[in-house]
Amino acid sequence: MVVVSIGGNNFNFGSIVQSCVTDFLTSPTWWKDYCNDDSSVTANFTSSNIATQRAKIATAYTNLRTAMRNAGYADSAWTMLVQNYPSPIPNGAGFRYSESGYTRQSTGGCGFWNADANWANSTALPTINGAVTGAAGDAGITNAKTLKLASAFNGRRLCENTVGLYEEVGLTS
Repeated sequence: MVVVSIGGNNFNFGSIVQSCVTDFLTSPTWWKDYCNDDSSVTANFTSSNIATQRAKIATAYTNLRTAMRNAGYADSAWTMLVQNYPSPIPNGAGFRYSESGYTRQSTGGCGFWNADANWANSTALPTINGAVTGAAGDAGITNAKTLKLASAFNGRRLCENTVGLYEEVGLTS
């Protein structure tokens, strides 16, 4: 079995998070600046870019299959396990910390407006996961399976209202 986690950075995940946190920290609750409509973010989710990134991911899968064949493995002798990506933050209604003030970022480390968190979970994550998993079929990888991680962190996500703090149970770290 070959486990593959690839594709999230093709969509500039780190830059998107940075944009969302910056927008949260630099705009007030009465005039919210959302990242989900920033051109630097939306450019990653155009149909053209999605197709381009999906093709790049498919090429990576094809290269992996070629490497396995060159190492003497028939396609039927191994399985490609394609991991999709989990949701690191809850939808807006599931945050432990209020949108007002900076506690959401300073204590929780998850400075996203509710609308941006909802967008991340309903649009960005499914788009990235669709490209990652769809690329295996595009590449003709018949021995691929998907490890579906999209909801693996649910109930334990960063700043989720179901997650407590160490301090609440008497731990300092």
